Amino acid sequence: MTMNATDFVNYVHGARGEITLQSNVTGAHYTYRFRRAKDDGRGVALPIFVSLLTGSDNESSYRYLATIFGNNKLVWTKKSCLPIDAPASKALDWTWWRALEDSLPDTVTVLHNGTCGHCGRKLTTPESIVSGIGPVCAQKVDS
Repeated sequence: MTMNATDFVNYVHGARGEITLQSNVTGAHYTYRFRRAKDDGRGVALPIFVSLLTGSDNESSYRYLATIFGNNKLVWTKKSCLPIDAPASKALDWTWWRALEDSLPDTVTVLHNGTCGHCGRKLTTPESIVSGIGPVCAQKVDS
């Protein structure tokens, strides 16, 4: 389901989902998975690891691409599977910063995979399918 900028950012912060970015100009598309780092008990904001679908198995063909830190900064590291100037990296970086500014243009479509970005359960209510966050998780986020 297509997401707006705010829903996209909230979905990523849930760190339990997958999205596909599609260029409405070129038709190119890339799929990314988001997972939060394990809590080590230090009480610091946990980074979100971004992986890129690089093979044909859409369950296990993900490779580490970048990290999103608590300040929403997207960072490529030595362990990134692609450099920042690779098309899949540039697509994520470009879309992420525009979404943070709430200025996602019509030239890109952001699609989630039909599961809640916070708990990973399948979405079934129309509002949840649009936002990418289930009703129970949405109440937790809002409170």
